[in-house]
Amino acid sequence: PSPSPATQDLKPVLRGLLDRNGVPPPTYLGSLAGYVVNVDWSELQPSSGAVIAADNPIDNAISQVRALNATDHTHLGLKIRVFAGVDAPDWVKSLGGSPVALTNPQGGQTGTIGRFWTDAFGQAYDQLETLLAAEYDQVPEVREVTIARCTTFYDEPFIRDISDPSDVSALIAAGYTLDADENCQREEIDAATVWRHTHSDLSFNPYQSINPDGSTSTDELFTGLMMSYCRQILGPACVLENNSLRVPPPPEYQTMYAQMQTLGQPIAFQTAAAQRIGDLQSTLEYAVSLGANSVELPGGYEELATPGTFAATNAALAAVPILQTTGVCKI
Repeated sequence: PSPSPATQDLKPVLRGLLDRNGVPPPTYLGSLAGYVVNVDWSELQPSSGAVIAADNPIDNAISQVRALNATDHTHLGLKIRVFAGVDAPDWVKSLGGSPVALTNPQGGQTGTIGRFWTDAFGQAYDQLETLLAAEYDQVPEVREVTIARCTTFYDEPFIRDISDPSDVSALIAAGYTLDADENCQREEIDAATVWRHTHSDLSFNPYQSINPDGSTSTDELFTGLMMSYCRQILGPACVLENNSLRVPPPPEYQTMYAQMQTLGQPIAFQTAAAQRIGDLQSTLEYAVSLGANSVELPGGYEELATPGTFAATNAALAAVPILQTTGVCKI
């Protein structure tokens, strides 16, 4: 594939600790680099049409962070996490057929998704990206936005919930194929080329593949190929991300992290949930050793460390250089 047109005046990548759930507590404002704005696709486009809903969570967050930076003399940036999957609008979920019912293996909750692997769904997602970029690409506070077309319950496109056989059967019955899914992964990266000034974050996991006969496997090679593809298409605007950081990490994740290091910065992490993270400070030190530029803290982090401790880690992350390579990720 040909790379996208070169980004122009790319805004600085987020560098430091982030609150994954919104505005940090007042005492931590000076110890963090920014926060995540979580917004459902259904909130942005409740009905079909070439318009983004006014006064949506992104608009409100921009006003909020500007007020905070002016009042508290901070320089907080925003990361926009748009949830598709179960959080897509109903009109998108119904493209090409009725919504597909799935069960989240992690928590048991149920939800419906659209046929994210189809052209009709892809066209709707492409339009969303185009509309968002037109609204927010030149907003200085909006520094990063996530890539989310090929998702189910979380903002993690490489997760297919394969531990639940009923989910595998439901996807296949709805027309899912491995080839279509792999094409979806490429196309969601292509869709991010409309962002010319803003970084795009893609969350990687060892890819959960579903074969035509319903058998499943984990394909780390494909994950590595998509890392390289993201950098080829988006260049320095591609942020390699993982949302499962913990200590100690599973072996397959160690392999993936080594691949991320090979391709270089920008790199971002979200820690695992507090009950699965292990020791928070050790996890943050691990992120620094991996060359991370930013880390999203777990919920309830204010009970785990003081503002002073976070300030030191925030500075260490901010000091990580941007050393993106042009090499190909290898297994």
